Amino acid sequence: MDAPGDSQRTKTWRRIVLCAMTFGYGAYYLCKSNISVIGPLMEDAGLYTDESWGTLLAVGSAGYAAGKFFGGPVVDTFGGKWIFMIAMAISGLSTVVMGLWGQASGVFMSAWFVNRFIQAFGWAAVVGITPKWIPQRSQGKIFAIVSLSYLFGDVIVR
Repeated sequence: MDAPGDSQRTKTWRRIVLCAMTFGYGAYYLCKSNISVIGPLMEDAGLYTDESWGTLLAVGSAGYAAGKFFGGPVVDTFGGKWIFMIAMAISGLSTVVMGLWGQASGVFMSAWFVNRFIQAFGWAAVVGITPKWIPQRSQGKIFAIVSLSYLFGDVIVR
C-alpha cells in the first residue's frame, strides 16, 4: 500500500483513509440492509401487502439506479470526500425517517427512494477518493478491502 520513500505521516494517513472508507461504506449498508429485516415484520403487522412491498422495493431500485447515473458526475464536481460524508449523513437521516414514520407508506417510500438514491453515491465517492491517497500499484488491493465492507454492515443488521 505504501510507496518507497513515503513519510511515516503519509503512511499513517493512508491507513486512516482506508479504515474510514471501509467502515464508512459498511455504514451505508447498515442503512440499506435494514429493509430486509423490517420488511417481514411490517408485513406481519399488516402495514404492507405483498403488492405494496413490491412497489416499495421497485421504487428503491429505481432510486439506486438513478443515483448510480448521477453519483459519478456529482463526485467529479464536488469531490469524493465531501460526497462520501454528506451522502452517509443523508442516508442515515432517511433511515431515521423510515423508522419514525414507517406507518405512513408515502413517507416511508419517499425516504427509501432518497436513501437508495444517495447510497449509490457512496461507491462513486470511494472511487474518487482512492486514487488521491493510494498509489496505483496498490489500488486493486484497497478496492478489494473496501468492497468487502458491505458484508460488515449487513452482518451487523442481521
